[in-house]
Amino acid sequence: NRQALVTAFQKLAKLDGGQSSMLSSHPGSAARAQHIQDRIASGK
Repeated sequence: NRQALVTAFQKLAKLDGGQSSMLSSHPGSAARAQHIQDRIASGK
């Protein structure tokens, strides 16, 4: 379920308070949630 993945990353973003990403080599949780949401909207 892609929407559940978006929700999970949004929750992680709230937990880290918008600070740096969980792993410095990965995008932040909010950015990852937005990327997935964009892909869902585009039908990919």
